[in-house]
Amino acid sequence: MKTSIHSLCHFVNTHRMVSDYVQEFYFRAHDHFRALDADGAVRARTLAAWLERIEKEWQHVRFESVERGAGATLPAGSRVHARVRIQLGALTPGDVVVDLYIGRLSSAGEIVQAGAFPMAATSSNGAGGYTFEVEALCARSGLHGYTIRVRPKHPDLAVSFIPGLICWADATLQHATMAPGR
Repeated sequence: MKTSIHSLCHFVNTHRMVSDYVQEFYFRAHDHFRALDADGAVRARTLAAWLERIEKEWQHVRFESVERGAGATLPAGSRVHARVRIQLGALTPGDVVVDLYIGRLSSAGEIVQAGAFPMAATSSNGAGGYTFEVEALCARSGLHGYTIRVRPKHPDLAVSFIPGLICWADATLQHATMAPGR
């Protein structure tokens, strides 16, 4: 025990932990606050108005279709092409991030060891509907699943996810078996 404490003490100590926490969180939060508060808090007011608009319009965000090219079995290392049509209502692709969320499936059928691949808007129907596409590499073999998520995006948001403002493609979880590479 003494040997363990002696060998780890310079890596794990409260002074370093508090210092890291201050550097990583408090100073970042302070800098973010200062940026939003500058010039009479114009950026904070803009962000608040944007967030109010997002919260009002979020109820109109819905999936119209989710498509994946190729068959149900792909060689490991293949690229998966996904296309989704989403109704954004009065929102625009600049207001949101649309991600292909893909990973291995657990024995319970849940996506694990996942990665998110941002999708790009490729077309609009002119009535609030947009098509988003991405091509993502699935490098490992085994049973994989994927779905799509939509979440708000703004450069002044301090966090990537806002509770209540994320939309998942319901009942469109897709499965693909990645066969071992050749």
